Amino acid sequence: MICIRAMLFLIAIMLPSGTIAEGASKDAKVNAIVVNHMLQHRIPGLPLAIVSNGTVVKSEGYGLAEIENLVPAKTETVYRIESLSKQFIAMGIMLLLDHSDPRFRVNLDDKASLLVGNNLCPRDPDRWREITVRQLLNHTSGVVRGVRQGPQDSLSDVIGKSCEVAFTPGKHFQYSNLGYFVLA
Repeated sequence: MICIRAMLFLIAIMLPSGTIAEGASKDAKVNAIVVNHMLQHRIPGLPLAIVSNGTVVKSEGYGLAEIENLVPAKTETVYRIESLSKQFIAMGIMLLLDHSDPRFRVNLDDKASLLVGNNLCPRDPDRWREITVRQLLNHTSGVVRGVRQGPQDSLSDVIGKSCEVAFTPGKHFQYSNLGYFVLA
């Protein structure tokens, strides 16, 4: 495994850092702030998106997504943050239950396939069509626990590679990371 100091050195030489002149571009200032923060807090890599008035004004990957294999962080990198994200995804779904715009409103008994597409799970399309948002949230969808993920895979790649429905949706409990990938 690469040592942290060597990795931080790689980050420092990959991106502009140091003092930024008064007239430097906003982009250069943001880069310097991000790199300095990463160095101070020993952060190996991160994606960054800056949104202003609903428009993405900067989107960039910094450092490494995978230290062991020196895979650079990109804006499309899918990070393995595991169960940390489940509470936020569930809260986001709960907020959509009462969304003021009906186009974004979600019902817990909506079929997930109607929201994210029928072709997301090619291995078991019939069972996939029966899975509800509620079943994904409470781990009773039948979607397998594990996730097969490469460092450059998109979210739909991960779901397509990993999707198996182990039992009839709603019949049993089986903890599922993949169910929350679908909700995301």
